[in-house]
Amino acid sequence: MRALQCLLRGAALLTMLVVPSSSWGETMVPVRGKIFNNLMEDGRTLGVVALNLADKKIKCAIVGDPLPPDADFAVKFVHTVVCEDHSQVSFLTQGNITGLLQVCSPDFAAFSFLEVSTPDLSRPSKGLFEGITGGSLTITGTVNCQFEVDMTFEGYAVFP
Repeated sequence: MRALQCLLRGAALLTMLVVPSSSWGETMVPVRGKIFNNLMEDGRTLGVVALNLADKKIKCAIVGDPLPPDADFAVKFVHTVVCEDHSQVSFLTQGNITGLLQVCSPDFAAFSFLEVSTPDLSRPSKGLFEGITGGSLTITGTVNCQFEVDMTFEGYAVFP
């Protein structure tokens, strides 16, 4: 019996350390979806998002403005999302290339990547995202030889 109690306490402690926390009175809302966009000549991305925010399904547009890479992250963007109901939110997205898929030309290779996005609280949010105070999305994706970017994401948003 004592071993079971120790095991359960250890599991509870591990859960508290691993599960993202929010302040008292805040709600963590599940978020998931798919993004389909294209890489433009200037490095920006432009596309669409099929978003599931808790029990709401909504279609959105997305623009990605590139940021300079740094020693930790090869891929960095500010993503702005505007939805069909005019809801708006921006994210700081950082990630790295996880694999080369195909050599497309001497100057470009298709690749896979992993990113993490967090709400950019310095930029406006409204509608479904009004009052957002935090959160995190894990994004996996690929860029093909036609500069098409396909992604899936899952995570949570924090609201008061």
